[in-house]
Amino acid sequence: MNSCKTLLTAALWMGALACKADNLIIGEGDYDSGADVVLGANDSGGTIGSVPATGGVEDFGGNVGTGGVVGTGGVVGTGGVVGTGGVVGTGGVVGTGGALPTGGDQGSGGQSSPTGSGGSTGSSTSIPSSNIVVFASGMAQGAMTGAGWIAMGTVESVSSPTCSGGVPITNAAPCTTQILWNNPSALCVTGSIPALPAAPTSSDYANNWGIQVGVGARDPSGVLGLSFSTITLSMSGMPSTGLRAEVHRQGDPDSTWYCATFQSDMKISLTSFNTSCWDGSGTLLTLADVYKIDKISVQVSSGFAAVSVTNLCLNRIVFGS
Repeated sequence: MNSCKTLLTAALWMGALACKADNLIIGEGDYDSGADVVLGANDSGGTIGSVPATGGVEDFGGNVGTGGVVGTGGVVGTGGVVGTGGVVGTGGVVGTGGALPTGGDQGSGGQSSPTGSGGSTGSSTSIPSSNIVVFASGMAQGAMTGAGWIAMGTVESVSSPTCSGGVPITNAAPCTTQILWNNPSALCVTGSIPALPAAPTSSDYANNWGIQVGVGARDPSGVLGLSFSTITLSMSGMPSTGLRAEVHRQGDPDSTWYCATFQSDMKISLTSFNTSCWDGSGTLLTLADVYKIDKISVQVSSGFAAVSVTNLCLNRIVFGS
């Protein structure tokens, strides 16, 4: 890569970070998110405005309300390559693709066999051990028990998940009811990310930072409350490269996320997560911070070429000591 391209890429990365305020969040949770729009629900207490419970709109402004936001998403790409860049999406928490797991302990590594209800119909599933996270109808089980969510920039579009009745979720038509996930055992998203212009402005990044899928640590909102040193995310679908793993620490602004580039099933040291993972210039996550993680996500970023997100699924999370 020549020096001019390097400078351009760095400029895009850094410029994008300042533009998160108008991102769209779809889902549920209980988080603060600047001026992001949050759609979907499951937690009480979220960002901006408030819309209760399952799959509804949660936030529309910048204050914490009921409904939920999962904060600001990860770092988004530049330079035409998915996931190389610098905008952090404002991830929200969300969507209740199903009812909360019932009939048992939901803390770390619960013990009952909850049955997801709501969104996609889930079958009874045993809660895994305390270091593993699986999903049932939009809800996490195991080491995390929060709701799944998606987030996007204002110009991105998502065809799945949808609102009840199969209505597409868009910035102009947020989901105010229940979010329906197309896979009862994974958090999957399908959508499209337009290309950035040749000379993107901060406004371009604010409106077009990518698509994010993630999950809250707890439902109602709360922290992971466990100590781990590594994380492995199992993914499927497209794209399979240019992905960013992201974690948010409770109490941080929605604009502050820790991220790391990764591929599916790659073990990542949690202390390698950085608030500026695209160039390593930010603050590193510490082992003490892991306990305070309140949401985890995967982001596909915008770039100079349009990106198709096709059934990109977060299937499983495994923590290691």
